[in-house]
Amino acid sequence: MKPAVLLALLAAPLAGACRSNHPDPLPPGMGLVASDPADSVVGEKLFAPYWKVGDRFDYLRGGVLPIRLRVESAEQGHFRLLDAQSGLTTIVSSGLADQGQVKGDDYEFTLNFDPADYDLSWPLWAGKHWTSHFVSRAPTRADIPWVASYYCDAVEMVTVPAGTFRCWRIWRRARVAAEGAFIERSSVSWYSPDVGNFVRRLNDGLLTELVEYERK
Repeated sequence: MKPAVLLALLAAPLAGACRSNHPDPLPPGMGLVASDPADSVVGEKLFAPYWKVGDRFDYLRGGVLPIRLRVESAEQGHFRLLDAQSGLTTIVSSGLADQGQVKGDDYEFTLNFDPADYDLSWPLWAGKHWTSHFVSRAPTRADIPWVASYYCDAVEMVTVPAGTFRCWRIWRRARVAAEGAFIERSSVSWYSPDVGNFVRRLNDGLLTELVEYERK
């Protein structure tokens, strides 16, 4: 799964462009605004995995920073994943759409993607396109509207410290959805149905790879 902090880092350089002296909260984004239909697709399709409490995904970012995610709860239509290193809890929907982060036992978002960033869209197949529209909210800055376009372009074997997996490669292009000239950022991820999560991400030059995992 994409840790929500990656998108926060993506948004940070552009946040100033969306600020005003007295910014009003933006309305929620439109969510999943476009997706290729599955009706006519012939071939292998993937469907959303179901995580259980205790499932664990350990990553290493940039070769030095450990990220240890454990599913703490799986109820009310979303999962809560606690990172033992940072104390941050990432919230994702039952379809693994990224909804943001909370700190410790606090249920107030420290980073919120409203309604969510759909970095996976089901069913998933090689050749699928989809687009997500959401608002990034944080207490320390003005709201930022984003549009992220995704394309699953290939299936390939990927080797990471946790092993070798058959993965669906997904490209992401994201930009601020507002008037003005904003830099567009690109990233790429590899999703493994055997793991039920991403095994590799490349974002802004930082490589994050799966080191170990456990599924209940």
